[in-house]
Amino acid sequence: LDVVLGQMFRRHRGTQPIEEAAAHWSNEIKAGRVEIRHKKTCKEDPWEWRKVIVGGDDQIDVVVCKGDSVRMHQHVHEKVVPSSASNIQVLFENEKWIAISKPGGLATLDEFGKGVNSLLTLVKEEILSR
Repeated sequence: LDVVLGQMFRRHRGTQPIEEAAAHWSNEIKAGRVEIRHKKTCKEDPWEWRKVIVGGDDQIDVVVCKGDSVRMHQHVHEKVVPSSASNIQVLFENEKWIAISKPGGLATLDEFGKGVNSLLTLVKEEILSR
């Protein structure tokens, strides 16, 4: 599985040799961040994500078939809020609408749903602090 994932995702890592790409995925699998969900063959089959298990001698023995899904959990940091975000200018405001001059480089919406580095979050904080 580590070699297959290395071949599939090597294009994202440039001209990295396949041995390095496979080693990266092997480390991800051993760290427990790779899961597999096998295709259902009948109604009673469980359709749940399972961690890829590493056997003795650090061997990764997994067969991935057509219709199976593989996913990896990845820790992602939010983008840094530009310093210009501290002075968001309100252009117009009434009881129903608010028009804002959005600074360049500041995301309008949060990409991950829980962060604070977006225009929407900053505006909400400003309105709640009034």
